[in-house]
Formats: sequence, C-alpha cells, structure tokens
Amino acid sequence: MAGLPFSIASYEISRGKRTHQDNPTSSTKLCIRVKNNINQIPELERVEMTECWTEEEKIPIKTAPKVVVPPKAAAEEGKEPAAAGEEVKAAPVETPAPVEPAKTEYETKIRKKERTTEVPFKTISHAIPPDMKV
Repeated sequence: MAGLPFSIASYEISRGKRTHQDNPTSSTKLCIRVKNNINQIPELERVEMTECWTEEEKIPIKTAPKVVVPPKAAAEEGKEPAAAGEEVKAAPVETPAPVEPAKTEYETKIRKKERTTEVPFKTISHAIPPDMKV
C-alpha cells in the first residue's frame, strides 16, 4: 500500500561473549523471543545466549581409617597377679609400627554445566512511538 513503510521493524543484536570457547566440549545456543503486541506487530522481547560445557571434577573418596591395635601386655591376657614376694618379670615392650598416612584416592565425575546471559539489542520500529522506546 502506498504510504506505508517497507519494513515494520529492524533489530540489531550485538555479539555475545563466550567464556568457555577454548573448551572443546563447549556449545552455544541463541534464544530469541519475539512476541506480537496488541496491534499484532512482532516485537523482539529478549535475546539470551546459553553456553553448555562439560567439566571433569576430582572428588576425594572417603576411606575407613586404619585401626591400630595396641599390643597387650602378658599380665592383661589372663595371667594371675603375682603373689607377695614373687618376682614379676616385665613383658617386653613392643613399639607400635609407624602408621603410614592414608593416600587420598580421587573419583573423577563428569559434570554438565550451563550458563545463560542476556545479549543486548537495539530496536528500530515504526510501530513503536519514540517516547515508548527504551
């Protein structure tokens, strides 16, 4: 029709900034939301960039601590106490073996992570009055 503009609106979407672009498992999605206003004219409502990637995490595995049994003296094992006047022989004292520190074992888990950010855009529309543009 004569007198009407050829385009109702145009949108300029700026570039999104990827943070995990060096990760080979990274992928990016762009979500553009368009809605019709009360006059059935399409308007760009929102632009979001979603970045998905996987990471390997090392999680320490809890192990049961080693129980060190102290050596029992011979008198504690059931021998009767010495009578008065008898000579008591001391049991040889055993030194406990040195306890080795427990080695920490790790389990590797692969976690999927996702991050969504807003992408700025500019709108030029003949359907929106200048005082309504933001």
